[in-house]
Amino acid sequence: MCSNSKHADLTTLPASTKANLSFPHSLPEMKDKYIGKVGTTERDVYESKLRVDVLGKMIKTARKFLK
Repeated sequence: MCSNSKHADLTTLPASTKANLSFPHSLPEMKDKYIGKVGTTERDVYESKLRVDVLGKMIKTARKFLK
């Protein structure tokens, strides 16, 4: 890591600081933290857009397969 970097390298942090860092460990935890908990408007909108995107990709794949 560059010595001029403004970001801390986790390997140089004291153990007590590392212990206090809370990193999400799974996709559901990341979604809860950054998009919102299940049942919130933000999460519902995200899930709806995701379903539409996945469905669109499935339709595109099916059309290519049927050609």
